[in-house]
Amino acid sequence: MTRIGISGLGLRGMYHLTSLKQARDTQVFVFSPSVGHRVIEGIQKESICDSYEDMLSRKLDGVIISSPDNEHFEQSLMAAQKKVHVLLEKPSTYSSAEAQRLIEVSNLNKAHIYVAYQRRLSGICLKAKEFLKGITPEDIKSIHCCIYTDVSEKIKYTSKLFFNIGCHYIDCLNYILPVPSKLLSAQIFSKDGKDSNGNLTLLANNQIPIFISFEFSAVTFPELVESHINVYTKGHSLVLSNSSLKCIDKANGRVDEVHENLDADNCALEFNRVLARKEESARLCSINEELQNVLLLENIYKKAVENG
Repeated sequence: MTRIGISGLGLRGMYHLTSLKQARDTQVFVFSPSVGHRVIEGIQKESICDSYEDMLSRKLDGVIISSPDNEHFEQSLMAAQKKVHVLLEKPSTYSSAEAQRLIEVSNLNKAHIYVAYQRRLSGICLKAKEFLKGITPEDIKSIHCCIYTDVSEKIKYTSKLFFNIGCHYIDCLNYILPVPSKLLSAQIFSKDGKDSNGNLTLLANNQIPIFISFEFSAVTFPELVESHINVYTKGHSLVLSNSSLKCIDKANGRVDEVHENLDADNCALEFNRVLARKEESARLCSINEELQNVLLLENIYKKAVENG
């Protein structure tokens, strides 16, 4: 029997809870201040914990942390120190120093910490990764990533939103085509005291240029303008979005392959499988990989400040 705790029953926490309730041989414990001791469908009263510390005391195999952002680091640290494996929602941390600290504690206690990048497990992302296996780095001309999202008034600065949204696409790039890269330039444009849009350029170790643009606007509708990644090769253009994958033959402009709404796997279920089998997962983002994402995001803002 696998024992998993969930900290925080907001939108993401309830999504994970719904998933795990379908899993066999799994007992779920929950802690969420907003829930208290009210009845939760499919959860026994004794599995509702009084505090995060109470939940960690239940001999857990793993914990899913979907609590408010400012609690992510401390709760991950506490779990790893008790040798409990962690699946951590985004944003994992807002500093590379915190990410590095989690790596140290994870290694010391042999507690794996994963970050829940759901897009990694989508059929579309996996199909893109499969397609690019046959492409050599020399065949890739450039990579463009366009990120659109509406501005949330609940978030003080959209730079914080870029950590929440942009990190998904940074991770997708690293996952489908691992290309260690160096940040060349970054520009961020402010509007009404918020970072509203910008662009940056990276150069992969194999000299592939990677261009990323992002726009945060209250009038941008994601269903009309969808974020996407374009990979340009000698013969094809690969267009990857959250809902589809298109492979376009550049010679005649014909769309060779289209994949839409492929079945997606689930981070919580993958985490549960890892715990049950007592193994690591190459499909989930490790905290070591996340450190590289956070370092890049930190450098984007540092570079933007340098450029004035």
